[in-house]
Amino acid sequence: MVLVRRLLLALVFAGVACLAYVFPTSNSEPVALGFEWFDQTWRLPAVPVWVVVSVAYLLGVGTATAALTWKILKQGLAGRRYRKAVAGLESEIHQLRNLPLEGSDAVGSDPALASGDPAGPSTKPGA
Repeated sequence: MVLVRRLLLALVFAGVACLAYVFPTSNSEPVALGFEWFDQTWRLPAVPVWVVVSVAYLLGVGTATAALTWKILKQGLAGRRYRKAVAGLESEIHQLRNLPLEGSDAVGSDPALASGDPAGPSTKPGA
């Protein structure tokens, strides 16, 4: 299994290496870029097409990475808040379970409950 994984990794690496060689050589024509912003015009010197495509790709990857990182951080912080709230509520439940019931002197003071009768004291006459 490890051998198959390594072979696939080598094939992917070889494909990327071929693409890295073929893409720039087949897209080497120069392109002049100009940007117009209201009444301002900026002209860039002629650069090969592969540079323009690569820069656009990297800008897209960077923007997507920043957006996803922001989302993941927000979800992590929300999860942390929820975990803290759940811990607080679990602590409150634990404290409430340890409180004695109102009207009873102590836990186990009822002789019927102490004897193991879950119905409580008998209400039958003569019992």
